[in-house]
Amino acid sequence: MSRTSKASEPADTPRLRAREKYQPVVVGRGRELAELWELALKGRHVLVAGPPGIGKTVLLEMLYRGLASRGDLPVFRIADSRQFKPALLELAERMHERGIFRHPTLPAAVVASLSWEKLAPKVRSLPIRELAEAVVLSLTGRRAVLIWDHFEKATPTELAWLHQFLDRATVLTGVSDPSNPKLKPILDRIPARIELEPLSPEECDELVERCFGIAPFAVSNPEWYKREIRRKSGGNPRAIKDLLADHSLEKAVDGRFIREMANEQGARYFPISWLVLVAVLLFSAHRYIGRGLGDRDAYIIGAVGMVTFLFLSFLVRRANRT
Repeated sequence: MSRTSKASEPADTPRLRAREKYQPVVVGRGRELAELWELALKGRHVLVAGPPGIGKTVLLEMLYRGLASRGDLPVFRIADSRQFKPALLELAERMHERGIFRHPTLPAAVVASLSWEKLAPKVRSLPIRELAEAVVLSLTGRRAVLIWDHFEKATPTELAWLHQFLDRATVLTGVSDPSNPKLKPILDRIPARIELEPLSPEECDELVERCFGIAPFAVSNPEWYKREIRRKSGGNPRAIKDLLADHSLEKAVDGRFIREMANEQGARYFPISWLVLVAVLLFSAHRYIGRGLGDRDAYIIGAVGMVTFLFLSFLVRRANRT
């Protein structure tokens, strides 16, 4: 695949397309999903924590699809980090689809008879306070599950309403920084926590293999390449996919390219060539001083030492060459 793209397209379009191909691939997280599923069915609030890209959104989405397919629980999901009113409007729309949304001024029979297209203007015109009250009222007594991903940017007012949601529904959320003091009053009410760890080496390799199966590209040394991908990504799934998307644009991922990856990662080597040189010089000096300038063995040892030094130096420089 070439680096170039059409002039009318953004420069990163090929990379974005490659990234989208890898997006559906999920490896691991079976244990975490089972634990999250069990807690959600018990009606417990759950916090999914972990650094960006570790898979919080993917895990919550998998849970949402599974619970929604059951059909016995009203399940609602706010997928994106957005402002509060658009999030409330999305909730109101999903509730209307389930037939449980309660408008603060319209009778329930009227609300049920209207399509969302006709009801939406009447809902959008509500002030945030009244809209939030309507959503909270619609959740009351429903044993609903609310999956709200990314609420770190919420204002204090919005967090106050989230307390209301915690009182009316089972709330499951993902947060990248659970130590944020602004979130402490909310997080203190969510005792159950699932920490997402980086993928294991075996899971990293499986993710790379499955991505190769979707959009393969040539790699001269797959095992070495996967090892460097593990090191550079730190086991972060999104980082792995981003690296693969970048590298899929290269003409060839050969040994030199992989070696450059290792150097970028900060791989170090010990300069044994200088150590050998110093050792040979010290040993030769010892022989000359200790046994006299006429010692024929010293000349032989010096010559052998110099040949050894040159040979090792050649090997070291060849290995470290980029």
